[in-house]
Amino acid sequence: MNGDLEDGNGTTKFWDTWGEETRITTVPGYGGEGYAIKSYARTHYSHAQAQVINTDSITEEGARLGFWGKIKFEKDGVTVPCTTRTWGGEERCADLRTYSNKNGRREYHRVGLVLDDTYETDDGWYVISGIHRMTEHQVGENVYFKMYLDGSHTNMDIIVDNMEVKELPKQCDAMIVNPSFKDGMKYWGPCDDSKERVDLSLVEGADGVGDYAVAAGNRDHRWRGIMQLLDSRCFTPGEEITITAKFKLLNSTGHGKFGRRVMCCSIGKASLILFLFFHTIR
Repeated sequence: MNGDLEDGNGTTKFWDTWGEETRITTVPGYGGEGYAIKSYARTHYSHAQAQVINTDSITEEGARLGFWGKIKFEKDGVTVPCTTRTWGGEERCADLRTYSNKNGRREYHRVGLVLDDTYETDDGWYVISGIHRMTEHQVGENVYFKMYLDGSHTNMDIIVDNMEVKELPKQCDAMIVNPSFKDGMKYWGPCDDSKERVDLSLVEGADGVGDYAVAAGNRDHRWRGIMQLLDSRCFTPGEEITITAKFKLLNSTGHGKFGRRVMCCSIGKASLILFLFFHTIR
């Protein structure tokens, strides 16, 4: 609630912090319009903006939540870049995490990453995004569910705007969310959260100007690529699923050609979560 800071008329209504020692305030929002929320004077890498999320309406295990927002970083009042390809260091980007407690059963999950390198083209703003599958201990009644930012060094102030958390609809006839990348890399991520082992960037798609694709470069293994968490409720044991995608292989000089790949997989009894990924030859 109040993800764009407009519901509160420029206040931090519905927002608090993780750790309770961090200070928060409102600042000019994304694009210079409205408001954003800034955390500062942070004393721990997990101390930053947070909000309790009402999940009472989510009753089915396997339901998915989509997380998306704009984020930027400052040091001493000056916008600075963060490093997307690391899990440590003083320039590490923040992650989105959740904490839940149901009848004493606690769970922590990473639900969003900063992936796109838009610092130079979007006035220092990045996108933070991800998908989370709700576990059996996160649905139903008596669930405390909180989203918070985590990971950035305490020498960074963190600013977020336009944050949204929503339940993604169950659509078994169109399971991939944002398949054409019209919303950038929203809801996509690196295989196995291996952001330190692959660079993802938004590039021109197969249909030219106005079409989009994601390039996976600087890969340290042939399995490094892009991934999306699909809705496991759409799969039944023994069923065959066909996935098609356009792809382009580039050599070190940036030359290559487009192709189309058809992938088919059989769903086994043990399949609870299915990840979609593309991998290419180095």
